[in-house]
Amino acid sequence: GITMDNLGWEAVETSKKSFEKAEPLFLKIIDLNPEYPAGNRILADAYFRKKDYKNAAIWYEKFLKLSPPFINWCEEIETKTSWEKFQFRIFLKSTSDFENSIDNLKKSYENINNQEDAKQYDSIIKCVKNYRKIKNI
Repeated sequence: GITMDNLGWEAVETSKKSFEKAEPLFLKIIDLNPEYPAGNRILADAYFRKKDYKNAAIWYEKFLKLSPPFINWCEEIETKTSWEKFQFRIFLKSTSDFENSIDNLKKSYENINNQEDAKQYDSIIKCVKNYRKIKNI
């Protein structure tokens, strides 16, 4: 049978040629499993490549809501337990494109003239990159 990852790859590859043909595939992924963070992220990425920044921001936000809440910890990571810090490091290792998604969200907000939200995500990007550097992730 078809897996979410296979359907995702098909949608991404199709979107490189025709977003209009790929959009139903992206929506099918989300319809089959609305709680699948990667499905929301790849749809956001496709909207971003299409320069549809409003929809990109919507879907990146949905991706972040479905992701573990680690970005909310960034400023206070040193107050977390060893286990929580370990989970954060594992998340960053296993989600190598996480900063790109946040950066694309920031750029989407900049392109739709929402500088307040863009600034918020800029500080999160800096914090995550700094944490990666300190912990050598």
